[in-house]
Amino acid sequence: MACERCDQQRFRTQRGVLQHLPYFNGPGQPLPVPPPPRPPDPPQEPVVQHQFMWGYLNGDKATHELKQCYEKIVYWRKNIFMLPKGSTGKDYIKETTRLINEWLADSRIKECAMYAVHIMPALLLQKQAKNSKNKHYVDALNRRLKLLQNVEFDQLFREANALQKRLPKVDRKKNINVISQNFVSTYQKET
Repeated sequence: MACERCDQQRFRTQRGVLQHLPYFNGPGQPLPVPPPPRPPDPPQEPVVQHQFMWGYLNGDKATHELKQCYEKIVYWRKNIFMLPKGSTGKDYIKETTRLINEWLADSRIKECAMYAVHIMPALLLQKQAKNSKNKHYVDALNRRLKLLQNVEFDQLFREANALQKRLPKVDRKKNINVISQNFVSTYQKET
């Protein structure tokens, strides 16, 4: 196809002609020259984020310790008490909320905060004994929250690990016949 205004231009489709027309200034007039490419911006120095501190630990050390705790507690058995009502429970929720808000705000402690949120229940809410009273839970949570705020991750982990080791061993090996009998008896009760 040829342009109506310019017989020298050849196009394969009507679309090509329509794209050419706005750039044509008339017979004998050359097409406008596009502006020269903009030179690249000079290289900027990388923005260095200042290392954050969590208590007396620098950010890398705090993140490393929290990662180590997290990698170990994911294999622990569930041994968590219910969050107590009152000021102690509210303090726990405030600390969790503060850490989640740090993560949402894309602050420098983002990664560190999320690890802390994930390990808080396992480290702070461990039952001390099977038949402990609520007062014992409140006292333990108060003490553990102070340790968390003072960045004593290793002490919290040692205490929680000792409580995990005191849990009775569970024999998880079950015969397929026992499993199927339990399933059948449960199914028969429902019907």
